[in-house]
This record gives sequence, C-alpha cells and structure tokens, in this order.
Amino acid sequence: MRISCGCCLAAASNPYAGLTYLAENCTVVWPDGSIANKREDLASMIGDIVFTEFKIDDLQVRLYGETGIVVGQGTIKAHEGKQNLLGGKFVWTDTFIKQDGEWKWSPHKQLQS
Repeated sequence: MRISCGCCLAAASNPYAGLTYLAENCTVVWPDGSIANKREDLASMIGDIVFTEFKIDDLQVRLYGETGIVVGQGTIKAHEGKQNLLGGKFVWTDTFIKQDGEWKWSPHKQLQS
C-alpha cells in the first residue's frame, strides 16, 4: 500500500493535489478543536496559503485489512499573506479506507503539541 498522508501532501509543490484522496464522508478535527466535513475543509483552503516549513520527524503506518492508520509528528508553518495560519510542532492521526479499489483519506485529527 502506498499512502500519501494529508499532512505530507502539503509539502508538495501543489498542496491541493492530494484533495482527491479525501473520502466524501471525511471528518477533520483541526488544532483549535473545530470539526469540519469535506465541503467545509475544502472551503477553508481557498486562498494563497504558503507552507514555509513542513518537517516530518516521525511517521508510523499500520495496516488493518482495508484500513490504514498513519500517526505522525513534525513542525508545520503556514501563512496567507501576512497572517500566520499555523506554526509549531504538531501531532496527527490520519485514517485511510479502501473504497472502490482506491485508498481514501477519511478521519483526520491534528493537535498542536
């Protein structure tokens, strides 16, 4: 199984390229504790968001049949214009499920450590 976790995708030249991996019924829990569905999550990514740092210090992947769990920690910094959006050390858990023969990113939880 090849997994591109949502957090890893932000480090790519096009941080939105991995959004096709989002399951239709995904749930995202952001560092402030707010909960978003796919539509809300995608709407929050509109704009000129720039990731200035995305360093993964640890990434663990476990497979359970048609489910993959990814736990990671690292440093993320992002801004839009002069407004800082993210900054600091984070830990996250991503869940992937196999639907119609493709791996989809479903629940995601990210906490600032």
